[in-house]
Amino acid sequence: MSGPKGMAVRVAIKQLKTNAIDEEREEFLREMDIMKQVGRHPNIVTMYGLCEEPDFQCMVMEYVPFGDLKHYLQNLRKQVSVRCASVIF
Repeated sequence: MSGPKGMAVRVAIKQLKTNAIDEEREEFLREMDIMKQVGRHPNIVTMYGLCEEPDFQCMVMEYVPFGDLKHYLQNLRKQVSVRCASVIF
């Protein structure tokens, strides 16, 4: 993807699996709708665009290093000592 002044921008593509069950499909489409409504927010990953073809759905999103938030927090939890956690919480 091209950014300001034609510079390359790293993006993440989130794609619905072709063999997704109805529940997964509905959840993905719900997420698409939510991302459309949110727009740009400093604390939420930006969705740059999407594809809603009958046989192919995907979202083009801001790339965030270190993987998704769930795994980042799980790994962080392993690194935080009990003493440090008591100060934080």
